[in-house]
Amino acid sequence: MSLLLQIILLLLATLIFAPLAKRYASTSILGYLIAGLLLGSGVFNLIHDAGLISQMTDLGMIMLMLFLGFAFKPQQLWVQRHSLMINSGLPLLLSIIFLVSASFFILQDFLKSMILGFALALSCITLVQQLLQNKIQINSKLGQTALSSLQLHSLFAVVLIGLFPLLEDTASTQHGIAYFAAIIATISGLFLASRYLVRPAFRFLAHRHSVELIPVLGLLIVFSVLLLIDILNIHTLIGAFLAGILLAETEFKVEVERMISPFRDAAIGLLFLAIGLEISLTPLLQSPLFILASISGLLLIKAAMIAACGYYQQRSGKFSMGLAILLAHSGELSFLLLKIAESEQLLSKEILQPTLLIIFGSMLLTPLLFWLMNTKILPLMQKKAPKHAHDVPQHPILIVGFG
Repeated sequence: MSLLLQIILLLLATLIFAPLAKRYASTSILGYLIAGLLLGSGVFNLIHDAGLISQMTDLGMIMLMLFLGFAFKPQQLWVQRHSLMINSGLPLLLSIIFLVSASFFILQDFLKSMILGFALALSCITLVQQLLQNKIQINSKLGQTALSSLQLHSLFAVVLIGLFPLLEDTASTQHGIAYFAAIIATISGLFLASRYLVRPAFRFLAHRHSVELIPVLGLLIVFSVLLLIDILNIHTLIGAFLAGILLAETEFKVEVERMISPFRDAAIGLLFLAIGLEISLTPLLQSPLFILASISGLLLIKAAMIAACGYYQQRSGKFSMGLAILLAHSGELSFLLLKIAESEQLLSKEILQPTLLIIFGSMLLTPLLFWLMNTKILPLMQKKAPKHAHDVPQHPILIVGFG
């Protein structure tokens, strides 16, 4: 099959399944995954070009990290650090401990169990954002807490990506001190470049009334950072994340965001499309009980940790349940770490394929659980028993407001 025909099939499947998923599951990301699953070796086997799938995956991961870096808010994380440690940091740590233990019980390999536990503990940022936007809850207390937690997840994923080359027997093992020195020097250099090069360059275009050239300048910044990262032999994904932060740390962030936001969902969707092409249904057919039990176990472990920590912080059953359902699944950060582990020859296909199915299943169930919470569970929780006479306040109440 020609390359052009494969691309046409991918675009056609995306245009069919992404709107359907957005209509019935409140998120288009699942549509990309399902489209890739149907076209790939998992179902119809129409697209099996390993080179094309690899290029799509690499480009999708770079675009994901670029947009995560652009949306990253380090100052907000620092201001909310105390509540984040309870709402996100503690449940993330507890989830990792339980998931690593469960993986070790199955695999009997500590390194592989560590990789699976760390990867599965991370949630899907794009899925949560789309669910909150669809329910107009993104500015609610629940929405802001969930998004702040996901910011911590993205930072944690970047740290893990940086640590991969330091693992023994990886394909890209490097000297620890030199490697960390290169990362610190790069971050320091980019901070100075943001102040003395990037911001003045944006101001120069604005003063010359050449706002239409801002995307060109943005591309120049991204490619320059990626080239620098490649020269220093640091992982490209870290460079993409830093490039996103560099673009966001200017007074022209709103203008840049206005220009790139139409491409955000499609660019990130490319990664999910590539992942769908790599998902195989063979593990589900061979061990259906194991896959279903693993999906249920993943959701229950993470939901229990998140709900317990959320209730301890807020003393609200509604809040803790909502946060648990939103963050109990795994997602694109999990896919990303697992693909890196595969490229570093730390995970085999025999382990990767069922894990991808488990992540996909957890994502597939999240919109359903979120719908059940909003339409069935919360209305029941909000029904209050009638108060007795002695419970009603006896002092006068003055209500002041318009109308």
